[in-house]
Amino acid sequence: MGWLSIIMVVGAVSAWTVLDLAKHPVWLISWGVVGFAGLVVEAVNCRSRSIGGVARIMVVAALLRGIGLLIVPTLSSDIYRYAWDGQVALSGANPYLTTPDATELIPLRSALWQRVDHRDIPTVYPPLALASFALASAGPIPIMTLKVMYGSLDLLSVWLLIGILRNRAIHPGWAVGYAWNPLVVLETAGMGHVDSLGVLLLLAAVASTDLRRERATGLAVAGAVLAKAVPVVALPLWLRSTHWVSVAARSRFVVAALATLFIVSGTWLWRLGGIPPGWFKFGVSWEFNGPLFEPLWRTLGVLAIPDIVTAGLDTLKDWTGQHGYWNRFYPYNYPQFLAKLLLAGSLAWFLVRAWQAATLEIGLRRVFFGVLLFSATVYPWYLLWVLPWAVVTRRVSYLVLSALALISYVPQLMGQPVFPLYWSVMWGGFGAAWLAERWRQDREHNA
Repeated sequence: MGWLSIIMVVGAVSAWTVLDLAKHPVWLISWGVVGFAGLVVEAVNCRSRSIGGVARIMVVAALLRGIGLLIVPTLSSDIYRYAWDGQVALSGANPYLTTPDATELIPLRSALWQRVDHRDIPTVYPPLALASFALASAGPIPIMTLKVMYGSLDLLSVWLLIGILRNRAIHPGWAVGYAWNPLVVLETAGMGHVDSLGVLLLLAAVASTDLRRERATGLAVAGAVLAKAVPVVALPLWLRSTHWVSVAARSRFVVAALATLFIVSGTWLWRLGGIPPGWFKFGVSWEFNGPLFEPLWRTLGVLAIPDIVTAGLDTLKDWTGQHGYWNRFYPYNYPQFLAKLLLAGSLAWFLVRAWQAATLEIGLRRVFFGVLLFSATVYPWYLLWVLPWAVVTRRVSYLVLSALALISYVPQLMGQPVFPLYWSVMWGGFGAAWLAERWRQDREHNA
């Protein structure tokens, strides 16, 4: 593992010397290719079983994240929105109802405000995430504070991941697939994404489940949902988990998780008067690199499906006489929105099947990959939710996907469309790796 440690650190230092990766996409891709090639080799081999090997994993992981802190967060502007939302919350205004462009927030405007994108949309982040933003914004250097915070939390995730692997008698060397993953380092310590907070809490939930600490598990699962809403789709995995040895144990988990979510989310949503308006705007408007979404909405357009829907709405208007009622649906009758409706229904079916997985970690991998598969928006950092469970279930194809995900930055930086070229490389490459892995597994099973 020594040579790989050197390659990873040298690659990270090379990326740091560039500082602004948005202006040097070749460096970004090169660092990723070299680092991922080593990760795949290490994940396949995993020879050393010494305590020193585990210590080396942690030391190199810490070093990589330390170097990542020096990278300027220019590949994504999310961290600037975090800091802005934190300042708004500290000012006493409500970031869920007040947009960055609101006139009442003019006194807060600064150079930070200039870096905020989508200034016409209120925040979309749940209360625990917002609390972390406010905590970082209370100090003099909120951007670096956020990077240090989320990079440190991610390092704790590495430690928990190693413990989970050991509990399952899996060689801890597999942890490098997450601990030394260039994408993970880039998106946590480098770009400072809040997803690391939710991932840590989910890992803590699995670790607590292994220890039969039902209340701690419930609190951790609830915390993950309050950090970023997407883990709510994983809640049924714990509700039907075979880890609970009795009805009382299951009840302790349910009470801790659902009571926390009900009290915090209920209070939060009640004060807002319903679902945050930013969530609706995100669901309707955001579109980027969805694996099924990109070809689906184009196919619906070619087949003239919106015209068929329009004809159906016209018929319903004439049949019911409720013209005002049916007229409200016409603005949403376009290929992209129809594709999202179809994918939402498909996701529901997929999740029901994923909840029936044989083990908790397999279920988590399938659930979060399903969210990516049927989503209209897949940014590179969304893979942080899948990678720990791909490592625990030893699926190398997902490491390949995390490598290819860096390619999706290129069209944004070059002002080019992601579909069809970059979309094909990323998802086609992953599909080939996934099929090859399944073929190998079937061959070994039948041998």
